[in-house]
Amino acid sequence: MRKKTIYLLGIVLTIILGTLLYCRFCCSCGTKTTQVAVAPPTPALPANGFKLETNGYRYYAEDNFNFISNGFNTLLPLNDSINIGLESFKAFLSKNPNIKVLITGFAKNDEKNNSAFTNLGEARAINVKNYMVSKGFSSDLFDTKGEIVDSWKKLGDTVIGPINFSLSALKADSLQTDWAALKDTINAKPLILYFQTGATAINLSVSERENISEIVKYLDHVPNSAINITGYTDNTGSFKNNIKLGKDRAEFLKAYFIKNGIPKNRISTSSKGANDPIADNNSIEGRAKNRRTVVTIN
Repeated sequence: MRKKTIYLLGIVLTIILGTLLYCRFCCSCGTKTTQVAVAPPTPALPANGFKLETNGYRYYAEDNFNFISNGFNTLLPLNDSINIGLESFKAFLSKNPNIKVLITGFAKNDEKNNSAFTNLGEARAINVKNYMVSKGFSSDLFDTKGEIVDSWKKLGDTVIGPINFSLSALKADSLQTDWAALKDTINAKPLILYFQTGATAINLSVSERENISEIVKYLDHVPNSAINITGYTDNTGSFKNNIKLGKDRAEFLKAYFIKNGIPKNRISTSSKGANDPIADNNSIEGRAKNRRTVVTIN
C-alpha cells in the first residue's frame, strides 16, 4: 500500500511539474499581459490647411481662410471646422495666457497689392487677425507679416488657404516693448499723404506702407489708443470752404483705413484748412505740399 501511494504521488508531482513547465515556456497563461495605448498616426496636413499647434495643444482642419485673387478680405462664411478650432484655441488661451501668435499671410507674385500695407500677404494676415479679434481674441495676442510665394495653390479665382499660424510662448523681453517710444517715433515723423486737386485715389510709397504697418502694430498692442487724421489745404478759396475741404480729405483717408482693417472707432478726423502751411503758397509746388493729410497717434 505504501509503494502504491508513493507511486501515485510521483504521478501527481510529474503532472504538476509538467503543467508548470508548459505554462512557463510554451504559453502565456502564467504571464500578466499589459495593454499599451498607442496614439493613432497623425494624418498629413495639407499645405493649405488650418493649423494651430504648440506644446500641449493641437488643432487642424483641411479648410482654411481663402481669398479672391488680388483681394485681402476673407471669403465668408468660413467652414465650421475653423470656427470650432478658434473656440477651442480661445479656451486653451484662457489657461495659457503667455502664448503669442504670428499670422503669416501669403500672396502670389502676380497678384496686385491694392492694400495699404507692404504686400498683399500682410494685408491678408491683418484681415485674419481682425476676424479673430471679432471672435473675442485680444489684438495684442497677434503679430502679422506677409510673404510672396509664387507657387501658392489657386482654384479658379480663389487663393486657397494662404494663411499660416505660428504659436510660441512669450519671452520675458517681449513684455518690455516700449510702446511710448514707438508712439514718439511715429509722431516725430508722421505719415503725410498729399492730395492733388480733385484726387480720389491714394498711391502709397514703400515707406508710407511701412509707416501704416507700424501704426497698426501700435493700435493692436496699446488698449484705447487711436489715431487722428488732420486735413489741410492750400490758401486757394475761402476759409470756410478750406476747412470743409480739409475735413473731406481726412474723412476720405479714414474710409480708406477702415477698408484696410483699421477699426473706425480708433480713428478721429479734424481739419485745419489752410492754417499751418509747410510750404510757400505762392508757388505751384508749395501749394501741392500744403494739400495734405497728417496721421498721428493720440
